[in-house]
Amino acid sequence: MKKIVLLSLLLLAAHLGRAQIFRPGWVVLAATPTDTLRAEIEDNAWDAPPTEVRLRAAAGADIQRFAPAQVRAFRLRGGRFFRYETLPLDRTAQTNANGLPRDNAPKNQPEAFLAEVLVDGPATLYYTSFDGVRHYVMVRAGRPPLPLADRRYISEREGRQLIMDGNNYRAELEVYFGDCPAATQAIGSFEPAALVAVAQAYNRTCATPARAGLTYGQSARRAPIGFALGLVLGGRYASGTLQAIETNATTTDLNGFNFGGGVHPVGGLEADVFAGGRRLSLHAAGLLTTIGRADETTTIGVFARRVANRATLLELRLGLRFYTSTGRGGQRLFGGTGLTLPQLLTGRDDLPVLIYGNGPGQSSFVTYLPDAYPIGLLPYLELGIQQGRFTFALDGRVQRAQTTRLLGYNQTLRFLTINDYTYRSWYLSATVGVALARRQ
Repeated sequence: MKKIVLLSLLLLAAHLGRAQIFRPGWVVLAATPTDTLRAEIEDNAWDAPPTEVRLRAAAGADIQRFAPAQVRAFRLRGGRFFRYETLPLDRTAQTNANGLPRDNAPKNQPEAFLAEVLVDGPATLYYTSFDGVRHYVMVRAGRPPLPLADRRYISEREGRQLIMDGNNYRAELEVYFGDCPAATQAIGSFEPAALVAVAQAYNRTCATPARAGLTYGQSARRAPIGFALGLVLGGRYASGTLQAIETNATTTDLNGFNFGGGVHPVGGLEADVFAGGRRLSLHAAGLLTTIGRADETTTIGVFARRVANRATLLELRLGLRFYTSTGRGGQRLFGGTGLTLPQLLTGRDDLPVLIYGNGPGQSSFVTYLPDAYPIGLLPYLELGIQQGRFTFALDGRVQRAQTTRLLGYNQTLRFLTINDYTYRSWYLSATVGVALARRQ
């Protein structure tokens, strides 16, 4: 049953990987600004500025990747249009109640990014979003750009803290288009269509010469729920070191023995379901790894010792990830925690085991080592960084100290002993994940 579930997940990931949406369009590269490249462009339903533009010549062709600074402009056929611009933006603007500032002073700074063009004309309107906050920039000839951002802030009134609406876009637009009554009369809501109407009212009635600007497919509002599904690969150091409770002449050679097996490969599938602000995700993973040691034989005194506790394990994981932006091209840091549940896939019947004496004329003494993996439903912790489709993470977990009683062979006195040990199983993993399918 477990193999069927795992196979189903792999088939689902492969299907979603093939189901990336590419749409016909064109791209102008910064290196060749006079050439327009016709291609199929991957549509990621961007809300934040694109951190990468992926395109291919035709279905099945190799995918080319370009950083934002390498792209002068691109457009999806009949739809959205992006242009690399340097525009003023206020990254301190917030709408999330957990991170609101205590003042409403804009702190606009020029930034270069791929901005979505909603109207292109005498009055041009750009749109983008950072950390779930909507930003528009209105640009008209002869005047500096006007940045408009959705914002809230905290104000103290009579000893109480109140959340105030700091978006003063109406007054700012009235000043910016004060010489054009048609534009000021068109001011409505802080939505794409309403702001497009303001820009076009100026273009049609007040621009010199008066002409309507070109309008493009408006920014798709971010879906309430986003997701990412991908592959994860890496390595894990697993440890479970035996420590003799009493150290004396009969202490066995198992004192200090690490039955965890050291470094093991890790691979599998992971999925994230993002909340609306994209600051929190429900994280799930199914990871395959090995545990313990392979069949190893060493000689101790007159006895041979064979260790064979290598097994294959499926780790099921469910937890939460918390994200924060670094302000560097869509890069985000995250911390996470959750629960893991390991399930043995092989080695359940005869592992883990350590055998003393397997040569001619020797008797065999078998002792069963503790499980080479922290068992039970236990929490894990992780830290990582996310850049575009790639996720780099460190994670680990520790099991509380356990006790066990094992047979051993005393190297000095040459006889079998029974000793009590303590051990604490733990691991530390380093993995790289790549999203095969996602909705931002």
